[in-house]
Amino acid sequence: MRRISAWLVLLMTAAGAQGQTMSAPFSADSTLRLGSGYGSAGDLFALLPGACYQDRGSVGLPALGALFAAPPNRLNVIYDGFRLDDPLTGLSDLNLIPVESMASQVLFADPLTRPFPAWPASQTLEVTGRDLAADTLRTQVAYRSGGNGYDDIDVRAGLRYSQRLWINGGGVLKNYAGATAQLEKYHAQKINLALTRTFGSHWRARYRLLYNISDLNLPLPEAPPAAPDLRQPHQKLSRYDHGLEIDYAGSWRTLVQLTDQHRERYGYRHSLWDETTDVLRFDLTSTWLWRRGSLSGTTGGTFRSTGLKSPAWGDHSRSLCSGWGSLILHPAPRLMAFTQLRLEKEEGMGAALLPQLQLRYDLGPSPQTSARPDSTATGDAGPPLDSALSSTASSPARWQSLLWYERSRREASLAERYETGPFALGDPELQAESGDHLGLGLSGHAPAWKLLLFLSASRTREELMLVQEAPQTAALYRNQPGQLRFSIDLAGEWRLSSWFTLAGKAKQMLFEEQAPLNQSATCAAGWLGVRHIFFHKDLDVRLRLGSFFWGEREGPLPWYVDASRENEPLAAAAVPWLDLSVVIRDATLFFALQNPLDIDYEVVRGYPQPRRLIRWGFVWNFYD
Repeated sequence: MRRISAWLVLLMTAAGAQGQTMSAPFSADSTLRLGSGYGSAGDLFALLPGACYQDRGSVGLPALGALFAAPPNRLNVIYDGFRLDDPLTGLSDLNLIPVESMASQVLFADPLTRPFPAWPASQTLEVTGRDLAADTLRTQVAYRSGGNGYDDIDVRAGLRYSQRLWINGGGVLKNYAGATAQLEKYHAQKINLALTRTFGSHWRARYRLLYNISDLNLPLPEAPPAAPDLRQPHQKLSRYDHGLEIDYAGSWRTLVQLTDQHRERYGYRHSLWDETTDVLRFDLTSTWLWRRGSLSGTTGGTFRSTGLKSPAWGDHSRSLCSGWGSLILHPAPRLMAFTQLRLEKEEGMGAALLPQLQLRYDLGPSPQTSARPDSTATGDAGPPLDSALSSTASSPARWQSLLWYERSRREASLAERYETGPFALGDPELQAESGDHLGLGLSGHAPAWKLLLFLSASRTREELMLVQEAPQTAALYRNQPGQLRFSIDLAGEWRLSSWFTLAGKAKQMLFEEQAPLNQSATCAAGWLGVRHIFFHKDLDVRLRLGSFFWGEREGPLPWYVDASRENEPLAAAAVPWLDLSVVIRDATLFFALQNPLDIDYEVVRGYPQPRRLIRWGFVWNFYD
């Protein structure tokens, strides 16, 4: 680590050229809602560089993922100011997000404007919601349907009541029968609302609501060893997230989030499994942004309090406090250095000092930056890998580099400490998981092509995992020896002509020890996009032909644990897909065909995957 620190200092002092380093997102992506045929936001996350997403087949199950070399299922998700980590498991579920409400996905956002600096940037996805009230579009209706009883209707609306008050909101109804009809039924409603009000020229207040309710049958490839007679487990979940943000002149911001979650899980034979949990969590984050000449930085703190009530798990409470200070330096015209030091203390645990460091260096001419506008009638034939950085046709190629180092700590979740069920048993004595994460990113951008390359490493200690230690018993949450992981991530886009675009991404993981959570060491995706506009922009036709690829991997036994003494190999798979969309003025018609060759494959051992699947629908926009 001393050698690394010395090298960083030499780099900062040696760099020198004209220009200005950007603090905009290092990678941003318009969500490609148009014609995506998505089942959840996880399908859009899967197209991001550095992302690993395991779609287990059922629309209603948690959509989990990982970024770069970080351990699987350590992804942190921020949706329009909300933390989406589950108060029971600590996992962030992309399925909570109403997809049509998304404006963009961002990796490595501006470090000074991140709403939750406590989370490592290399493990955090920031999703920004759409502001229909600020656009000419005021109302939208979207409907998706297709095989396996899939229905998804989404209604969006935006109202600019006055220059000081505007409202955005929407709701989603989802239904899914699944590949095995009676075992995967899923019904859900998602509602989001945002009311923004300004006071004077400096103050702004914003109230947000995110409401998720779901009712689903949990697919069970095989009964857990601890309950061999368990059949057709069921789950009901309701989660309310209330948020209040107060901002003063963009320099002082306070976020309050209240999460109220009720979960029921049971088997149809109630004597085998009947579990109810209620969790109430309060988060308070306050940040002060300051600037002194060429220096800028933030100072802030976080307080979190969580209370659990459960007849099966018992009643428990916990709290966490943290404070941080950060600084941005410009030691050379094209070089930006961001440093942060955070002190964290959780109830019953020792304090931890957690540093973060980012170095961004522009290797080429400094371009003008502009945010990619959100539109319901736009979307590239292939995903814009760095859409926050725009170029004109005459702009030369530009390269930007990013170097990061972050130390993280993750306390055991409520489930890992107190769960009592047929699938897993918690341990109140679990130690905190810690890790060091280091990486290098390179971004190239020109009018005809885009390229992103990431090299990253992650070293964990006391890793928290669900382990099957003995047959015919429940799996146990345990601290396992840490692992050293390396990841190579590549993504690119090449515009062959005004009609054709070739794009793709690939991830190669290198593991020192056994890879947990059934993650494939190799995954890739590629697609050819065709787009042409006819009749003076009245008809916009877009077609994408692509394929996803997973390499060979080991699936632990039983299927739901992270690691066990027994593993079963899973074969590699290449699954093609097709998306066709036709935009006719204010309406969009789309058709999606997934797995047209009817390939039989597994992402999780024994879990039923949809075979050939057709989806279609429309999006209808209403303007002033």
